[in-house]
Amino acid sequence: MSKKYVMVETISSFKMHYAIPLDELKDNAGVVLNEKAAVEHAKDLIENNQAIEHAQTFIGEQFLETKVSDQDQVISAFDLLNPLATGWSIDKKLSLINKWKES
Repeated sequence: MSKKYVMVETISSFKMHYAIPLDELKDNAGVVLNEKAAVEHAKDLIENNQAIEHAQTFIGEQFLETKVSDQDQVISAFDLLNPLATGWSIDKKLSLINKWKES
């Protein structure tokens, strides 16, 4: 009989904090933007990973899916989620999967 696993998918949420000097938010011609335009530009920079947060706060985890799966299903999910590891041996994959407990 194949070993069974509880597979859990979550989303971790963080509140990110940014501070961008208003006088550094400029249009393509180098003109400092008004406050409304600067706010939109700052949001664009953050959304496009062009700004660095100065702090973050963990909000929590939301559960998406939980199910009991057999070893073959766990390996298939591992391969799908880790395409660079598809060439690994089953034993190597299971070794990583079975290191689930925080020490």
